[in-house]
Amino acid sequence: MVGDIILTADGEICVLSDVDESGNTVDVYARGDLGSTESNANSNSDAIYIIGSAQLEGFTYGGDPRFNTRATKSNYTQIFHDTLAVSKSYQEMASNGVLAGIKDEAKNQLKMKTLRLAKLLERNALYGGYYSTAAEGNSSHPRTMSGIIAPGTGTIDIQTNTTDLSSAEITESALNTEMQACYDAGGKPDTILVNSFNKKVISDFMLPYRKANFDDKKYGGVVSAYECDFGLFNIILNRYQLQSDIIILPKKNFEFACLRPFKIIDLPDDKDSYRQEIVGEYSVHFVNEEHASHLYGSSTS
Repeated sequence: MVGDIILTADGEICVLSDVDESGNTVDVYARGDLGSTESNANSNSDAIYIIGSAQLEGFTYGGDPRFNTRATKSNYTQIFHDTLAVSKSYQEMASNGVLAGIKDEAKNQLKMKTLRLAKLLERNALYGGYYSTAAEGNSSHPRTMSGIIAPGTGTIDIQTNTTDLSSAEITESALNTEMQACYDAGGKPDTILVNSFNKKVISDFMLPYRKANFDDKKYGGVVSAYECDFGLFNIILNRYQLQSDIIILPKKNFEFACLRPFKIIDLPDDKDSYRQEIVGEYSVHFVNEEHASHLYGSSTS
């Protein structure tokens, strides 16, 4: 913009006096400005840094207005459901104490199905694929939501900072490389998601530094947080992701979205059975994917 102070890769400083957006050109007040040296070695591949802004005294407000069109991404909501049916004979057996520890088989089945849907929602938030053909879905395919490390055509998934570990074990160096990439993109990630194997590998980072005295009664090491040049990261053990995946993200950038919370619907008896339906509609929000990272394909044994 007019007034921007730019620094070239060769150390030359200039102040922009005019910007022609249609022609993709700029003018400057002077080359080699503010005590710098003019350079003719600048090329298209050289970096240019905007280091400040300086306006003329008495300048007119509203000059050189800009509007940047927001590049938005989208996701769909997805309907989750399950149905239970318990025969009235089985329900009566439970109420009479025939089933050890279970007094109400319908409630027991409902609990297990609710837990199953919660697990599916967790996994879908990671791996779900975005169905882009029709927002409402159709007879050949239901509407599905994208997860944050979805394959292929997902619109909110981590796409910029991705690393294939090619069956190698995750290392501290590899983690730091991804953390730096997130930081350089302007992010401030604070969370690392891993399953059990890679959680153990990360805890073993401190193995060479463990010490114990002869009379110590406990020995071990658990790494629940990791601090490096790019911030402090909480390490979360997540049983619902693949053992070979490691996800780095700012926790504030991710949240579940709910259109219809899970609800239990009583259905008419089907002949001699009690029936209930569990249904809910959910999605996930994920912003600034370049502030996150996905390492995949690590060793798992």
